[in-house]
Amino acid sequence: DSKTEYTYDTNGKLRYCIDYFYSCPLANWMNDWLTMYNYDTNGNLTQYIDYHWQGLDQWVNDWKADFSYKNTYSFSDLILPFYYNNIETKIFFNHMMTNGIGYTWDGDFNEWSIANNFNFSYSEQDILSVSEIIEEQLKIYPNPVSNILTIKSGVNPIDKVEIYSVLGKKIKEINFDFDKIYVEDLFNGIYLLMIYTEKGTTVKKMVKK
Repeated sequence: DSKTEYTYDTNGKLRYCIDYFYSCPLANWMNDWLTMYNYDTNGNLTQYIDYHWQGLDQWVNDWKADFSYKNTYSFSDLILPFYYNNIETKIFFNHMMTNGIGYTWDGDFNEWSIANNFNFSYSEQDILSVSEIIEEQLKIYPNPVSNILTIKSGVNPIDKVEIYSVLGKKIKEINFDFDKIYVEDLFNGIYLLMIYTEKGTTVKKMVKK
């Protein structure tokens, strides 16, 4: 019924994607859609172009998108909505996306026409909670951690600790033994700790090595 072929470069980046449909009268696969991808030197997707097959002999422009980035922030440093946590996103983006422009092909004038223009804004604030704990009295060690993490509060007893990925996915919940939190089962990387007390919550960064 249908078939898709993918072509990657030597760096594992997706460069071409071709969709086919099967023609029973011709007993053969027929071209349908083609997408071409371009990247910058940092591995970020800078452009993709969609083509559809016209007639029997040519690809015709259909849609194009251009993207720009701020390379001082890596993609893994950002806390992003859940729909960015997928394989395709991790293949395409290494840094902070700041702008994107979508185009449609104007066949009458044989040129690209802007269809939409979107900008991304980022906050430096913790988005999981508002801290009411005096952070100088909250001790987290060792950090980076390999096996066992210890969390101690000098004033307010800890009620619960939750561990989140940097994409906001809840990984683990701890309700006791906060001085012996086992993290050896976590993959290496950056995590966020949401620490609950009767006075409020706060968020700390943890590095698993």
